Amino acid sequence: MFPDENGKHKKHVETFQIWPILEFMMIALPNPDGTFTCTLFYPWEGKESFSAIKTDQDIDRIFETHFPDLISLIPDYKEQYKNNASSTLMYVKCGPWNYKSDVLLLGDAAHAIVPFYGQGMNAGFEDCRILWDKLEESNWDFDKVIPAFAKERQKDGHAIADLAMRNFVEMRDLTADPDFLLRKKIEKKVHLHSPDKWVPLYSNVTFTDVPYHIAWNEGIRQDKVMEQVMSMPNIHENWDSEEVLMQVLKLNEEIK
Repeated sequence: MFPDENGKHKKHVETFQIWPILEFMMIALPNPDGTFTCTLFYPWEGKESFSAIKTDQDIDRIFETHFPDLISLIPDYKEQYKNNASSTLMYVKCGPWNYKSDVLLLGDAAHAIVPFYGQGMNAGFEDCRILWDKLEESNWDFDKVIPAFAKERQKDGHAIADLAMRNFVEMRDLTADPDFLLRKKIEKKVHLHSPDKWVPLYSNVTFTDVPYHIAWNEGIRQDKVMEQVMSMPNIHENWDSEEVLMQVLKLNEEIK
């Protein structure tokens, strides 16, 4: 996406640009030169898929049907589509991460993940920090630390892989869902009212050093709370009420 005539971004850079369609989506990330890098996350096979796109008319159909507002912003979209390579999204869950105290996997070698939580590099750095701290605490006893670290940290590596895939589904399928957006508004209100009792999953992962597997388990528990809250009568009209706030906090104490 090119900049405007003044070299500025054509879309807001303070917000995340996403075009969510069930099963696929387009996102746009801002660059310093006023452009946006747009990425289409699309199935490989099926009626709506890369394999179904064979002609310029097929490309036109995708944009005219699903992304009509991008046509004027990316006038050469057909050429860009044809000239940019497609690649596969993948993630790695493996184990064990070590062989005795002789070999240890860290970072992407142990837990490459899809990019939808923005935690790939952070998770790798955190591997290094935690390993360093444990080695210092043990006076550099590799025989003790390496196996223990690998077993313990593997849970977090697997959890952040699951969290990233979960966020992909939320971005792709749910960000245009009124119920999902309402749930996020309720969670934000509860957090502002009682930040010591309710931290939304995204904030728990992104802005704290809570281990990923604990954040994942807490997110699952919060899902159970919010499922009951969203089933309350007239929730769309009454979501901002004291009754809903108190019900979230009550369920938060009851559901473990």
